[in-house]
Formats: sequence, structure tokens, C-alpha cells
Amino acid sequence: MQFLVSLKDSESWQEIVKRCQLAPLKEFDDLNDLHTESSDSKAYCICSVLTLADISQLLANKQTQIVLSLDSPETLVAQLLHEGKSLSDSVSIWNQQTEAILKLQQQHRRQLHLAQADGLLICPAQLPEWLASKYSPIAEAPPRLSQDFHSLIASQALRQNHETESTWLRLIACSLPLLDNPYLRFDLDAIYQTALVQKEEQLAESKGENELLLQQLFHVQEELEKAFSAGKQQLAVSKDENELLLQQLFSVQEELDYKLKIASAEVVKSKHQLAAVQAELKVISASKVWKSATPVRKLAKALSAKKRAREQLWKDAALILTSEYFDVSWYLQSYPDVAESGMDPAEHYLCFGAAEGRAPGPMFDSNWYLSRYPDVAESGINPLLHYVKFGLLEGRTVTPKPQQHQIEAK
Repeated sequence: MQFLVSLKDSESWQEIVKRCQLAPLKEFDDLNDLHTESSDSKAYCICSVLTLADISQLLANKQTQIVLSLDSPETLVAQLLHEGKSLSDSVSIWNQQTEAILKLQQQHRRQLHLAQADGLLICPAQLPEWLASKYSPIAEAPPRLSQDFHSLIASQALRQNHETESTWLRLIACSLPLLDNPYLRFDLDAIYQTALVQKEEQLAESKGENELLLQQLFHVQEELEKAFSAGKQQLAVSKDENELLLQQLFSVQEELDYKLKIASAEVVKSKHQLAAVQAELKVISASKVWKSATPVRKLAKALSAKKRAREQLWKDAALILTSEYFDVSWYLQSYPDVAESGMDPAEHYLCFGAAEGRAPGPMFDSNWYLSRYPDVAESGINPLLHYVKFGLLEGRTVTPKPQQHQIEAK
């Protein structure tokens, strides 16, 4: 079966649903009614938004093909800003969600196709045949020119953050080539004019508020003058009351001085008790029992270090799994001893595979990478892990024959 799906119920997705001629499914649960032989060869549009868990469930069937509609990164971050989230939180949320999508696409790259929603509206001819034949494109492509201030801020924030810029480039590389320029353009003059109008409206509103504040201040001033006049009359009456308060304060001060002396004595006593405890601890530290427990304490430290190393291995394994160059199925098929061992393939490659000269996938040559870049070999870092963390951004190649996407990038 083939499916057209989305993770967001945006205006672009609603327009795509209108133009799509695939068999519609209103809800994900409607799939339960399709478990027949006649439905296996049909294509459907699931109108309601799905989660990544729903898409993973569909991909469990190896015959399933999915086109996932994605709004532009600028639009998604701008929506988060409109919801009241901070700029840093909005960028972080988008990056986490996109990394999860890319990870799923890397695991099912033959089944899951990513497509920018604007591209679906403009250029469906580049889509898979089962979708392109069932789709009515916009007759004349509208200019992808945004006048939204939040989208402009989102675009700059994504480009200035090294991590999100890298994620954005990977998203473009993993998506169907539907647009000549996947980035939004901005009508800066319109955005500036809109800002001026908003500023004038704010000034007019502030002017009205200021006039109201002045009226309130005049009223407060009148009230204060009345209060001051009444206060002068009460001043003579309160003189006797003040003298009484002073007497009470002197009494309280004497009581506090007495309590302070008691507290100071307690502090001295506590210091003596602390010195006695420290002396006792010194005797215990010098005892044979304490020294005999030294190996136990060292073992505890060693176990803690081992735990930290294990946690770092998990992080590195998760990182290379997001790379298109680590192919889990290929690795297990090429090295049946790894499959028989039951060890996680990514962890095996990090711990043993690279050192044994094994490749993480058909598109990455570990031995060639280390010989081509002796600084990587001298550092002792795993070759694929180095490429994912540093090599890609430094423009390093992964095999003697450059990959197609590397040629296009140049």
C-alpha cells in the first residue's frame, strides 16, 4: 500500500488534501478496515495528522510506501513563536523533531520519502508515480515570498545555529527534490512597512493610555493632599503613641541582646563538639579497618567510570545510527558473526568493527578513510563517528569515489 501523510494540520496540508485524488482515510484507525488483498495495491491519503509512532507502525510492512508532507522549517519555528515559546526553545524543539524524522527515514529510506509541503503544491511531477498520477497541481506556482516577521526571525535563527543548520541541510538532502530553492524568500520592504504600522498603532494606543494615567495621577495627587492634611492633624495625637512604641522597642532590644549572648555560647559549644568529631574521624581514618576498605572504595570508583564509558558508547551508537552511511541490515548480512553474537551492530562497529577493518555500510570505507586522513587515525576516534561529528562539516570524503550528493554539494 501507499500513503500520503502529514505530521501537522497546517494550511498547506489542508490544500494538499483538497487537491489529492487518492482514496481518503479520515483517521489512522480506519486502516483496520483495509486488511484485505484488494487494498494492498491501493494508495491512500490519511487526512488526519499522524505521529512518528503511527508512521513507524505503517513501515513495519516492507511493501508500504509513504510520502510524508513537511512544512518548511521557517514556518514550523514561526508557529512555535506565535504559540508564545522563546526563540531558543522553538529552535530546539524543531531540531529534536527533525532529528527524529531523519532517523526514521534513515532506517526506512526505501519506503519513507520526505517532501516539503510547498513543493507538493507546486511540483508534483517529481513525486513517485503512484502519487503524481493522482494529484492536481496548482496551475501557476505562487511566489514563495513571505511577509511574516516571525518566519524571518526563524530563518535567521536556524541559519546562525551550527547544529540546526546542519540538521536543515540533512533534511534537504534526504527530501524529494521538488523545489529549486528550498529556502523561503522574504519581502523585507513589506515586513518593514508592517512593523511601522504596528509601531504607529502602539504609539496611538500608548498616547491614550498616557492621558488616562495623567488623569489618574491628578486624582491621586488630590487624594494625597487630603491625606497629608489629615496626617498633620493626626501627628499631634500620634506623638504619645510613638513614645510608647519606643519604650516597647527598648524592651525588645534588651531581650534580643540576652538571646544573642545565649546563641554565642551555643556556637562556642558547637565548635568544641566539631573539633572532637574531627579528631575522632582522624583516628578512624588511621585505623586498620578504614585502610582495609580502600580496595572497596577504589572498586566503586572503577565501576562508576565503567558506567560513564557505557553511557558514552550508547550516545555514540545513537549518533552513527542517524547517519546514512551506517546500514544496519547490510552490516548484519555482511558479517553474520555479528548477528550470531546478538550484539548491537552499532556498538559492535564502534568497539570492534572499525578496528577489524569492517565497513559500516556499502557507502563508507573505514580503512580508506583512516589512510586518507592520518590525523583521524592518530586520534584513535572511530572513523564514521569522526565523519558524523567533524568530517562532514570539514568537507572530507568517505570513499575513493565521491558520492553523488557530495558532488552536488561542491
